[in-house]
Amino acid sequence: MDTAQPSQDIHRVAWESRRRIREQLAKERQGQETILSPAPLPEGDPLRLSECAVRVRMAEGLAGGLPPQPPTLRGFLGGLVVRLVRRALFWYTPRILKFQNVVTRAVEDQSSAIEDLIRSQRALSQRVEQLKLDLAALKERVPGPDSRP
Repeated sequence: MDTAQPSQDIHRVAWESRRRIREQLAKERQGQETILSPAPLPEGDPLRLSECAVRVRMAEGLAGGLPPQPPTLRGFLGGLVVRLVRRALFWYTPRILKFQNVVTRAVEDQSSAIEDLIRSQRALSQRVEQLKLDLAALKERVPGPDSRP
């Protein structure tokens, strides 16, 4: 029984994986932008985040409620089954409602934080552009090291 072959295969596969990871990291490093060129602002409307939070808030209270039922025998029987299941899960429904409340608050907080970040990023981008213009103006006013009086 030869155990050297599987060990060599594992080492070869590990070496090849490391090589591919290093190549991928090198490619990613080459594509990175400098600090002075900020990432583009996200397209789209940040208000959509607020709308999502509102929709989550509106759907929050639906758990544990009875669904609408048509005025038919099937609707009546379905309503009975739903009420029986609801009574059987009396201990579980408050937990679901509490979880939904926590998720809703988290979505609202995240939405607010992301909107604040977008506003800050826009202000910083404007400031960076203004500083670039100021720097260009200063370079024009100050003589370079090559110019001699």
